[in-house]
Amino acid sequence: MSKRWTVEISPEVENWYATLKSKDKAMADRAFDRLAQFGPALRMPHARPLGSGLFELRFTCEGTARRVTYFIDTRAKVIPLTTFRMQRQNERREVARARPAMRAGQEAGDGDG
Repeated sequence: MSKRWTVEISPEVENWYATLKSKDKAMADRAFDRLAQFGPALRMPHARPLGSGLFELRFTCEGTARRVTYFIDTRAKVIPLTTFRMQRQNERREVARARPAMRAGQEAGDGDG
């Protein structure tokens, strides 16, 4: 059996998840389970690299396209960072917002050994 990745949810993603109805939680759970199963090997249409180690998890939730940015840290854990509804007008801004969150997560992970 292949390795199962640990997914550590950020506070932003955890807060968003807590607001979901059970049907939408099930959709998010399937996406996170797929991410845990495949880790960095997950690709289109479920995930897409955004460059410099940042990725987006892609799924439909709350009746719209949903994105969760994430990175793989040095401890071989998947760290979801931010979440947003996919809209062409906001994608660049949301990816730019995820980059400092990734750097902060990487710096925090360095101290864990």
